[in-house]
Amino acid sequence: MVLFLFALYGCDSNFGIESQPLPPDKLNYEGHWETTGMKLIITRDGMLSYEKVGDGRKTSVNGPIKNFEGDDIVVGAWILTTTFTVQEPPHQEDGQWVMVVDNTKLYKKLFKQEIKQTPPPAGIET
Repeated sequence: MVLFLFALYGCDSNFGIESQPLPPDKLNYEGHWETTGMKLIITRDGMLSYEKVGDGRKTSVNGPIKNFEGDDIVVGAWILTTTFTVQEPPHQEDGQWVMVVDNTKLYKKLFKQEIKQTPPPAGIET
């Protein structure tokens, strides 16, 4: 069973649905955040894509970030909004970016261009 909350991708700006870039103090939210059964993608230009799968159900939310209320993320437009409660904003734990959203710990997926190239320890050839 698929539960589709709403999708706002593809709405043109004539309807007033436009994303705004992430505010400077929220740039750490940008990225692909994942854990088993849940994925959250936040783009620098202010779009959010969320998917949660479990108990035979799939929940999806796609749309512009309307605003932040403290650390929480409000997505949508007009009265069609949903709020993602952020218990722990993005931060590093043991070198890994994490955040807790709706009581679920998410891990930032790094892509090759984001991974710092560190030289191998002395005496090890690559």
